[in-house]
Amino acid sequence: MTSTTAAATGLRARDLMTQPPVTCGTSASMDAVLRVMAEYDCGTLLVVDATGRLAGIIAEDDVCRAMLEFGTGLRQLSVKDIMSPQVFSCSPDDAADVAQEIMRDLHLGRLPVTDKLGRPVGVMWMAGQTAKSSV
Repeated sequence: MTSTTAAATGLRARDLMTQPPVTCGTSASMDAVLRVMAEYDCGTLLVVDATGRLAGIIAEDDVCRAMLEFGTGLRQLSVKDIMSPQVFSCSPDDAADVAQEIMRDLHLGRLPVTDKLGRPVGVMWMAGQTAKSSV
């Protein structure tokens, strides 16, 4: 769907997001992260803090870089050691075309959708990517 179409139809982020998002806590082990990625067949997990708020994101490429840097020591790391803490997100009420524009401009393959308290409620994927249901 193009942004013109999204704008013309009045679509919101909630209309295009995959939900529920697959998440893990900041203290999760790398073994746990890899098990969840395999179980849900996803390459990205949203990382939440103890209150359930979005704290970061961890993707397969983060894990690969960490494997190169830490080797077998990767198993001793937790998510907070290698996650990307700077995460852009949008609200379920944001216009879908604006969210898609953010993704395009920032070269993001995915954009977490968070509620007013900053808790993830879904994920928008760049057009052309296949999104699978999480649970």
